[in-house]
Amino acid sequence: MAFQACSKNSPMTESGIKYSIVVPVFNAVNMLERLIHDIALFIEPIGKFEIILVDDCSSDGSWALLKQLKAKHSFLKIYRLSNNFGQAATTLCGIDRSAGEVIITIDDDLQYPASEIPHMIRFYHENQYPMVLGIARKKQHSRRYLLATVLVRLLFWLRPSGHLNGRNISSSFRIFSAMLKKAVNHYGQKSGSIHLANHLLSPRFVGRLEVDHQPDSSGKKSGYSFRKRLNHFTDLLMVFNKDPLSWVLWPAILLMIVALTGFAIPFLGIATDWLNHLILYLLPGVGAILLLSIMIVGKYVGHIRIHQLGMPPYLILEAYE
Repeated sequence: MAFQACSKNSPMTESGIKYSIVVPVFNAVNMLERLIHDIALFIEPIGKFEIILVDDCSSDGSWALLKQLKAKHSFLKIYRLSNNFGQAATTLCGIDRSAGEVIITIDDDLQYPASEIPHMIRFYHENQYPMVLGIARKKQHSRRYLLATVLVRLLFWLRPSGHLNGRNISSSFRIFSAMLKKAVNHYGQKSGSIHLANHLLSPRFVGRLEVDHQPDSSGKKSGYSFRKRLNHFTDLLMVFNKDPLSWVLWPAILLMIVALTGFAIPFLGIATDWLNHLILYLLPGVGAILLLSIMIVGKYVGHIRIHQLGMPPYLILEAYE
């Protein structure tokens, strides 16, 4: 691959760092020491590395502990954000400040165990993909989380966009060339997410490796409320759809058909109980889809506004490098 020849075979960065491991942190005080120990244990024999931890405005003492750990480990870079910007923006912050030739992102709860990092690195180099996604063999999440994932995959399967076709869905555990930072940096204010780099890649440039996925042992409450999950879903539509307003078109057409049918039935003399009931059942569903479409339009306008104002996707309050 031409891409491969100009990235992985190029000289290492001036810092000499081969691997940058980026971890978004939120209320993970009980996991941080184990997290850093495990990552360092498995990455140190492979090459020179740095671990970048970005605190997304935690409220449980994570930042105080990070500063203590920074004093013990020279390979750590730590950043504290001024507000809770969400996992995508927090991860982007770490990616922006990475110095490695290869970047790895992983969650702070170790549901993707650090022992899988060497497998990801080996697969990445052997197959020469610009990006490899770690896909869980069996996700150890709540039923509600799994249901939401299934619905998102179904939606992108029904309406493919980029490589998100219901199969190659993104993962928070991934490894990719630092070359892809250019795509993120160029469009960062628009998307605030590495997902955009995923979208710019053809499916044949995105590798997939099945990895273990363990139950969450952090004991922390999920930072994703229903509202945040809904916002994240609409953000995905913004990033992965070149024409997000097209999502409004089909619900609007369906609503018009249902409404016209309801008005036409009395005049055509074909009114039946089952048809009336069908329309009554359809209306709430169509209404819900229409409300979601309105939300998408609102998000679309909001993204345009943020881009015009030049607002960054995150703001760093403190940094220790």
